Amino acid sequence: MEFKLELNKRNTPDKELISDIQRVAKSIKKDTVTIAEYDELGSFHPSTLQRRFGSRFKVLEKAELEKS
Repeated sequence: MEFKLELNKRNTPDKELISDIQRVAKSIKKDTVTIAEYDELGSFHPSTLQRRFGSRFKVLEKAELEKS
């Protein structure tokens, strides 16, 4: 069994969170990202984005992505 230390991602700037969801959208070649897609490919937990920005739709809006 291998032990991996996960880096603490507290106080991540909004810009980094937005960049990450845009990265996921680009990697799946879509103009939107579902919660399931972000959960699988994103660097943060989807609830982190929702808590920070208030809702999933606000995150998509700030990232200039389509609402799904």
